[in-house]
Parts: sequence; structure tokens; C-alpha cells
Amino acid sequence: MSKTWFRRLLPVAALAALSAVPARAQADGSDVEVERIAKAGHSLKWTWTPPGKDQHYGHAEVLIHAPAASVRTILLDYAHYKDMASDKVRTTHVIAKKDGNTDVYWQLPIMNDLFMAWYVARYAPPKVVSPGTEVIEGQMLKGNIHAMNSIWTMRAVNDSWTLLELDLLGVPNVLVPEAWQDEGMRDAAAQAVDAVHDKAQGDPKWVPWKEEAKGDVNAAK
Repeated sequence: MSKTWFRRLLPVAALAALSAVPARAQADGSDVEVERIAKAGHSLKWTWTPPGKDQHYGHAEVLIHAPAASVRTILLDYAHYKDMASDKVRTTHVIAKKDGNTDVYWQLPIMNDLFMAWYVARYAPPKVVSPGTEVIEGQMLKGNIHAMNSIWTMRAVNDSWTLLELDLLGVPNVLVPEAWQDEGMRDAAAQAVDAVHDKAQGDPKWVPWKEEAKGDVNAAK
């Protein structure tokens, strides 16, 4: 797959996707992201180009009734990443740990099992980007696909609730229709955040959002 061909698959993100990502807080103090997910009553997903990136990513977000510390533990449990991955993933396993980074091997068949894709992704330690918000990013080191990037964003809403987002890029080295690729990345991101939701809560049941006493969000870290 040439870079020129891939760029042709990257039209400007749809207006609906852009309007779905407003600022987190309004002047009245309301949390727009939390209210958006709470109103839907389930995880949300779409395709967009994240700030600072130049490719289409699958995006998914979910509201979890569990403290951020519990969610972080799951995100850092790389030995069990297959449990959070799409059911199309053949295998994942940790192959190296060094300087806080973790290298994970992934293998998954694509195109109805006609092509076996594999890659090694390096996951960096959690990075605090603002009070109560952490990012964990994985970058492809090597493999037989064109590109891979995953970005977990975890925000402690309060001591009992966490907002989790995943931006996921996966580009094969074979010609795949844009619509198929976008759909696959959206669905994989949604399956991953839903898996974390279910594991962190200990139950797949959707818990209605209730704005509790804010407390100190740093206590959830």
C-alpha cells in the first residue's frame, strides 16, 4: 500500500464527528463528555482525525462506574490484552519490558483469514496530561502492516466514575476499502472500551450516571 493511496483514504472528518467532540466543560460547570455518554446509555464510537494526527482513527468512549485506579490497573495488564481485543485477534503476549515500556506481540488474520497480520507495539508508561487525566500510548515497532497506533485516555470524573477513551489506528499493507477500514477501527475501539468497562465494574450492566460529590479527583489516581 503506497502512502499516496493511503492519503486518498483520509478525507476530512465528517462534521458530525467533529461536533461530537466538544470542550469538556461548559461555562456552567457541566461536563459535556460525561453527559453525552450518559444520555446515550452506552459506549459511543466514530471515526475522526485526532488533534496532532493526519490519519483516520477509530474512536470509542465509555463511562465506567469504577475509580480511575481500577481502570488503570486493567489498562496496564498487558498480559491479558487479548481479553480486551476484538474476537478476530489470534493472540497477544508480552515479549519485553524495559524502562517502564512494555512490548506486546499481536497477531490477527484479516480479509477472511487470507492474510495473517502481526506487529509488535511498545506501550509507554502512563503520562499525566492534566489533573486527573492520563494517557497511555502504544506505537508499532515492527510488523507486516503499514501502521498501528493506540491512545488510551483515562479521566477521573470523581472518586467513583472514570471516563475512558480509545483512539485506534490500524493500517494493513494490502488494499482495503476505506469504509471497511474505518468500520473495523471503530468496532475494535468500541469492543476494547466495553471490555474494560465490564471488567472494571465486574458486571457488563450499564450503571446510570449520577453526579456524586466531586471530591478530589486526584484521590482516584
